[in-house]
Amino acid sequence: MKNKILEPIKFVDIKESSLYDKVLEKDIIEASNVNYYGCKFISCNFSLQKFIKCDFVDCIFEGCKFNNTELNNVYLKNCTFNACQAVGIIIDNNYGDKVSFEECLLNYLSMGNSKFKYLQFKNCEINDAIFNESILNGAKLILCHLGNTNIMHCEMNNCDISTSDITEIKISQDCLKGLLVSENQALNLVSLLGLKVKR
Repeated sequence: MKNKILEPIKFVDIKESSLYDKVLEKDIIEASNVNYYGCKFISCNFSLQKFIKCDFVDCIFEGCKFNNTELNNVYLKNCTFNACQAVGIIIDNNYGDKVSFEECLLNYLSMGNSKFKYLQFKNCEINDAIFNESILNGAKLILCHLGNTNIMHCEMNNCDISTSDITEIKISQDCLKGLLVSENQALNLVSLLGLKVKR
C-alpha cells in the first residue's frame, strides 16, 4: 500500500478534516475511535493533543512534534518515528507491534500499563522518563541515554539495553529478570540491589 503524504502542517490549524473527530475549545483536538492506515506524517505538530482508542497501522512520522500529547488505548502496528520530538508524551494502556523510534527526543515520557512487541529505540534521548507496569519483552534500546529514568514493575525478558547509557537509571528488582546488559552495566545494576562489589 502506498503511503499517503501529509505535507507540513500545524495540527491545530486543521478545522474541517475527516482525519480528526472533534475540535475542542482552545484549539485542543481530541481524536477518538479514528483509524489511520498507511499514512506518512511529515513535520506535523500533534502537541497537546489526545488520541483515544485510535489505530495507527503502517504509519511513518518524520520530524513530528508530540509534546505533552496523550495516547490512551491506542494500537500501533508497523509504525516508525524518525527525528520526532515527544517531550512529556503520555503512553497509557496502549498496545504496539513493531514500533520503532529513531533519533527522537523523548524526555519526560510516561509509559504505563502498555504492552509492546518488537519495540525499538535507537539513538534516542529518554531522560527523566517513567516506564511503569508495562510489558516490554524483547525491546531494544540501542545507543540511548536514559538519564534519571525510572523503570518500575515491567516485564523485560530479553530486553536489550546493553549499548545504552544507564548510569542514572532507577529500576525495580522485578524488572531485572531476563534483562540483557553489558558487563559494566551489570556492576551498576548490582548497586541498586544494595550489594557492594569488592575489587
